[in-house]
Amino acid sequence: MMPDSRIISSSSITIEYLKQNNLNPLALLDPELLESEEFTSAFPDFDKTDASDDSRNCVLIGLAPEALNYKNLNRAFRLVMDRKKNDKKTPIIAIHAAKFFQDNDDKLSLGPGPFLAALTEATDQQAEIIGKPSEKFFEAIMKQKPDSLPQDYVMIGDDLVADIGGAAKSNVDGVLVRTGKFLDKDESNKRITPAHVCDNFEIASEWVSGKMELPETPIPSPPLSPREVKMAKEIEALKHQVKTVALDDSENKNEDENENKKENENENENELAEQKDKNKDKDKDKDKDKDDKKEED
Repeated sequence: MMPDSRIISSSSITIEYLKQNNLNPLALLDPELLESEEFTSAFPDFDKTDASDDSRNCVLIGLAPEALNYKNLNRAFRLVMDRKKNDKKTPIIAIHAAKFFQDNDDKLSLGPGPFLAALTEATDQQAEIIGKPSEKFFEAIMKQKPDSLPQDYVMIGDDLVADIGGAAKSNVDGVLVRTGKFLDKDESNKRITPAHVCDNFEIASEWVSGKMELPETPIPSPPLSPREVKMAKEIEALKHQVKTVALDDSENKNEDENENKKENENENENELAEQKDKNKDKDKDKDKDKDDKKEED
């Protein structure tokens, strides 16, 4: 299993971003993350029971089924609007903006994305997505090691668009895992192609660690749509027409060349015949001159 020191998460990058920008969030997060050492060490004075938002200067949203409700969204809305009256900026920051996720009952549930969209619509303010699939996420990771390159990193995730697609925008390879949000159709997606597809995170991390070699992932070609089938047939028909025209042109060209050749041969024969006639006439003139000279003698 890959050591924790080599794993970089969206939440860790977002928390680091808050610290660097002196932001104290109204955090709509999962209780487990709020109580984690990662969060408490970054915000030792944070009190999740404090109902006063006087010291808050940003809104932080993550995957938090218990926290993302009308009461808390309205609280975040009021914080942004009250500070806006006083010409104070209140960034709305998201760890990620996934539209849905696979819940504990193996069914899909709403992710933070729709709640984030509601808040940004109501406040008429754009959100800053620090986590995936934002390019800021990958830029922040590489800033931690200035000498590193995109090929030094690998994104492992179950979200084809957010994880693999987001990584591709920053030239980072993505390994798609067949868990959570993974859908069967992801492996035949035409726009986003992962470097590898693994059954789970453990296998993917073993491969990243260099402890396991994975066979090349077969990416099956998706079936053509009726429209694509029709276009393919039309293209083949056009190719046939072009080929037929080309053959016709070639045959016509050969016929023209043969006719020209015959005409040239006929012209040459005529010239030879004329030359022969001229030579005969010259010979006749010479013979006549000889006869005239004899008579004179």
